[in-house]
Amino acid sequence: MKNSMTICAFGYDFLGGARYWVIATGLKERGFDVIECSTQKRGFLAKYRDLCGKYWKLRKQIDVMFVPFPGHYVMPLAWLLGRITGKPIVFDVFVSLYDTNVEDRKSVPAGSLHARTLSFMDWLSCTLADVILIDTELQKQYFVERYGIQTEKILVLPVGCRTDVFQPQPSREHGADTCTVLFHGTFIPLQGIEIILHAAAEVQRRDPTVKFHIIGGGQTYEEIRRLAEVLHLENVAFAPYQPMEELAEAIADADMCLGIFGTSEKAQRVIPHKVYDILCMGKPLITGDTPAARSALLHGTNAILTKPGDAAALAEAILELKGDMEMRQKIAESGRKLFQETFLPRTITVPLAAWLDAKRSRKK
Repeated sequence: MKNSMTICAFGYDFLGGARYWVIATGLKERGFDVIECSTQKRGFLAKYRDLCGKYWKLRKQIDVMFVPFPGHYVMPLAWLLGRITGKPIVFDVFVSLYDTNVEDRKSVPAGSLHARTLSFMDWLSCTLADVILIDTELQKQYFVERYGIQTEKILVLPVGCRTDVFQPQPSREHGADTCTVLFHGTFIPLQGIEIILHAAAEVQRRDPTVKFHIIGGGQTYEEIRRLAEVLHLENVAFAPYQPMEELAEAIADADMCLGIFGTSEKAQRVIPHKVYDILCMGKPLITGDTPAARSALLHGTNAILTKPGDAAALAEAILELKGDMEMRQKIAESGRKLFQETFLPRTITVPLAAWLDAKRSRKK
């Protein structure tokens, strides 16, 4: 059904992002038009100039400006153009710059000028928007408590996944005698990859037929590779990050897939992309038993939840699931059903579509 409302996605570096794809796809499926005003120019001022020129040509077609993640630094420009042309602004804040870089990754020292700048940009970008999007209720609570954002200004839209890429494929399980366990993601503290390696060491001691496939790279990559050597792991294979289509092949080829196992505060509040990829493809999921995970998943029904930071518990879960093909199938099928019922783009965007419809009604 045509909605006769045009949303302008405004910013840079968002076109290849799964988060943007999910929101844009959901809105289109609900009848909204989505047009893109983006730039690939190099340099901050060049980006701003290019965006200004492109937006000005589109301004008469636009009803609402939408700044996708990552858009913190483009929000001041979006706010200015929105006020000049009378367009409300939706901002997908998605994550806190301060929380990600200072508290979770610890790549920026707390108390430094850089840290204070990140905190200020979190607050400013959210303050300038008419409504902001976040991925879990716990993340919403974080922004309310840390930055004083009004609860009614925040809409919760789960992450979801690229359903055009991650879809069930013919079963490739390897039978009762062999088992492949997959992790894919960025090498950052939130993921808890060191926990996976310690679990792999325990599994190697008890059942050498279980093989771990770890795909990705990033901040802690060298540290993780050294740990694998120290633990003398012969059951772990590393591979660089791959295009989404190849990741989908790797998920299809696995007997079970892993989520996150970190113990940071952020890890307790988020559900990462990989969880939705795995659910969508109908593969058995093991992930950390966090408040965020419990808000969406049911242990023993559509996922196996283990204590974050507990390698022994993870190893035990892997071995139990390896030995119970019936349980693997049950969890895989229930996870796929949960995704279909709750996390398709059209369903995820319900709160945003309702806000847009209300905004249009008030304008009439």
